[in-house]
Amino acid sequence: YVAPRNELEAKICQVWAELLGIPEDKIGIHDDFFKLGGNSISCIQLVAKLQKKRINCHIKDIFNYHTIASIASLIQQSKNTLENNSHQTSTTHINNYDGIPCLVPIQPKGNNPPFFCIHPIGGDVSWYYSLSKELGKNQPFYGLENISWADKVDHEAFSVEKMAAKYIKNIKNIQPIGPYFLGGWSFGAFVAFEVTLQLQKNNEKVAFLSIFDPPLKISDSFGINISSKNKKDLEEPKEFLTPPKYQKNKKLTKMNENYFSIMKDRDIFLQKTTQAYYANQQIQKKYKLNDKVKNLCIFIAQNSVYFNKDKDLNLSWDKYCENKINVNIIPGNHYSIFTQPNVKLIAKCLGLHLIWPSKY
Repeated sequence: YVAPRNELEAKICQVWAELLGIPEDKIGIHDDFFKLGGNSISCIQLVAKLQKKRINCHIKDIFNYHTIASIASLIQQSKNTLENNSHQTSTTHINNYDGIPCLVPIQPKGNNPPFFCIHPIGGDVSWYYSLSKELGKNQPFYGLENISWADKVDHEAFSVEKMAAKYIKNIKNIQPIGPYFLGGWSFGAFVAFEVTLQLQKNNEKVAFLSIFDPPLKISDSFGINISSKNKKDLEEPKEFLTPPKYQKNKKLTKMNENYFSIMKDRDIFLQKTTQAYYANQQIQKKYKLNDKVKNLCIFIAQNSVYFNKDKDLNLSWDKYCENKINVNIIPGNHYSIFTQPNVKLIAKCLGLHLIWPSKY
């Protein structure tokens, strides 16, 4: 046990203690956040609470640096750089986001083929941590996020196709040649699909494409049960993401209530998520599925609004795939499929596919 050595480490320790329900004097600066009970939800809360204390930190930093000592060291080293970047991005409108990092190495180690999973409509990849953990230490897992650039890109000039092209560049920085193993959740299903099409057109092999609870209609793109009475609210960003309003909505699932309730401390994170949501919603409206991938694996939430509404195991994605689709029904709703025990079933199925081809 090593106690905090300075004010920064002490502040981080205080937040850990509050979130994890552990006395401060029982948390050492070399203890692992996730081994102490942290998860993807508390990770979001941790970043939000640190930002309230004027400590700049990103969710992917928690994934890569699990201890108080390493997080504090990273923050201290990058403090001046972060302040300069914050000033620049607050005054500059960016039409090209090539210089903005998108790749999050959730679990970069292992001998299995790297799995690249694209963010949902909110742009954040923290929900994938539990899936990565279930896949094990031998499975490299990379998330592709866009929450950091949502307020800086000219969305009128942007598209799913351009997003996919950018993500391919990020993927190739890790894995220069195929075969590739790709995934995407909700809105991310469209982007992963487009990434696959672009790779195929360049005669590059995609060994495996999986999409999680994918929509086909923009009104369904955030996984919330939307009735005819409240569809108008999708045009009102502030109203749409106001927890009290939607906690009163009887159609809102318990998992959605939990998601929004933990955002009470999330000022900066929610702002970014809201920006990403509406940016990606506009981008998705312009995208048209007009070609086929060779193979496709779909994971559908048993209580998903998409599944219940379409009453079709393939959700009509079969017309965009050359071969028979592998369909997997997972207990839970749009969000809870990535929580225990449901995420274990996803990992078990994925594990059967995340294997290097014998010819490789």
